[in-house]
Amino acid sequence: MPRLKTLGLLALLTTLSIAQNPMDFLSPEIKRVGMKLACLCGSCRNSVGDCSMIACGYAFPARQKIKQLQTMGASDQNIIGRFVKEQGKRALAQP
Repeated sequence: MPRLKTLGLLALLTTLSIAQNPMDFLSPEIKRVGMKLACLCGSCRNSVGDCSMIACGYAFPARQKIKQLQTMGASDQNIIGRFVKEQGKRALAQP
């Protein structure tokens, strides 16, 4: 019986430890807007839509903000405009 519990725990830990790609959780709607915004983490030259750093200090919260604004009904241009208002033109992937 203890061996069965150990094997079960090992199987669970193996399943949980499989690397997850943060891009797997990026909806097409969020990516569409994110591709127009620069990732300003300072470690990459990607956009918010294609930054693949796990839990990036800028792209991850930016994606959450995009999702929240989309849920509230904001248009793509409105969302991009908010980022530009807060960060300046550097917020744009292609100024």
